[in-house]
Amino acid sequence: MKHCRTRSGCLTCRHRRVKCDEGQPNCLRCVKSGRECIKGWNIRFIHGVRMSKEEDENAEFLFEEWQTWLPIRGQSLSFVDETRETRAWYTDEDELAQSSQVSVPHPCQHTYTSFEDTTHDGADGVHGHGTPSELQSPSSILHSYFSTLPIESPKLVDPQEAFLLRHYILTLGVALDVCDSHRHFSSVVPDLATRSPVLLNAALAASAHHLSRVTHYDPLVADMYHERCVELLIPLLDELSFVPDEVVAATVLLRLYEQMSSAITGSDCARHLSGTSAFMNSESTCATAGGIRQASFWIFLRQDIDVALNHQRPLKLNLDAFAPQMDGNVLWDDWVWANRMVWITAEIVAFAFARDKSQSRLEELKTKTEDWWRHKPDSFRPLHVARGAVFPEVHFVRPWHEVSAHFAMLFGISACGDDVQARLGACHVVTICAPWITNRTYQEETIRILRRLERENSWPTRAIALAAMEEWEWEQDDRQ
Repeated sequence: MKHCRTRSGCLTCRHRRVKCDEGQPNCLRCVKSGRECIKGWNIRFIHGVRMSKEEDENAEFLFEEWQTWLPIRGQSLSFVDETRETRAWYTDEDELAQSSQVSVPHPCQHTYTSFEDTTHDGADGVHGHGTPSELQSPSSILHSYFSTLPIESPKLVDPQEAFLLRHYILTLGVALDVCDSHRHFSSVVPDLATRSPVLLNAALAASAHHLSRVTHYDPLVADMYHERCVELLIPLLDELSFVPDEVVAATVLLRLYEQMSSAITGSDCARHLSGTSAFMNSESTCATAGGIRQASFWIFLRQDIDVALNHQRPLKLNLDAFAPQMDGNVLWDDWVWANRMVWITAEIVAFAFARDKSQSRLEELKTKTEDWWRHKPDSFRPLHVARGAVFPEVHFVRPWHEVSAHFAMLFGISACGDDVQARLGACHVVTICAPWITNRTYQEETIRILRRLERENSWPTRAIALAAMEEWEWEQDDRQ
């Protein structure tokens, strides 16, 4: 077996080319052989061209006679053996104290004459950098460097605001970005919020309200930030002819706050949703504008679908204004495919609550849905499907792939995983398809999923669960 060389073996063993056991004060090999155990580090600075042993046993430390020296301006330089100081960088003081003293040659001095025409000050010469013995150890140098680095002022000074914004990024922002490849609401929006008070207060209000629903966080904190945001938002809407991105994003977050609050108030007036729809309907390019504006559009559309299904009423968005660009949009990645299904779902919801329903339009929507299903990328296939207690356990690689899941698969995702969007999809299924869930075991599992969504994700599902249980004609005691 090849042994690794030690760094603190005695010099006697090194000279004999044998392994030292590094014993203190004398190693075992030197004791057994009766040799002097000389401690120290075999550090040598070779300054010249090595000569043969026959010529001079100390030749490796000598310079050639023809060695050219750089003239130094009349200053005396001392060459000092700094073996002990160098060793101190890599070993403890106690170990250094135990080592034997090794005699070193007396420093020799040489004087060199500088260029006569030089114009530099003495401070710029060799001594201006200090002698090697004055240098610090590597750890001291690093400590000194980092301790002197300037600490940049943080974007948020208030610790509560920093905590709430961080919670928003890790929970609500991630859920909102389910079909956004650039993660605008979990990365771009938080950074923009540090420069936009209205957007910051909207994010903090949603975050604090979410915390108050899933933990014992003070709900009054959410109310405070919500009131501040509304106070800042109203003057902006009166003064601006063009609504900036941060205001559009703020209204989306206020709708999220409003949606979560409906579980407490018992009603959902969708006031902030109406405000956002006014922006979207007045600007038909926001669906493909890119950036926060486009991300806000798709989140708003999902919010609009949710309200339409829960309240059994038409969408607030005018789909006809966006249809040409949606139909001509090229499906070039998974997120575009996922958003296409969101758009098809919106068209189906709009058809369901429209006054005039034509058979041709129904067939057109069926064709769109079937074409999407047949041509969707292979990445939308589930990663794994297994038999579950009630519904099959279904796992996908990414959350946005779950838009391809049908009824049983969607409930299987909700039952076995922690994906929020799959649970929200289950809410929509129950709202529409409750009469077709006739099996009692399926019904009980569905109610369990809805209650888990409200308990863990603060989503208002109580009204949906009560309506479903009434549809199934459960006994009053079973509805508790």
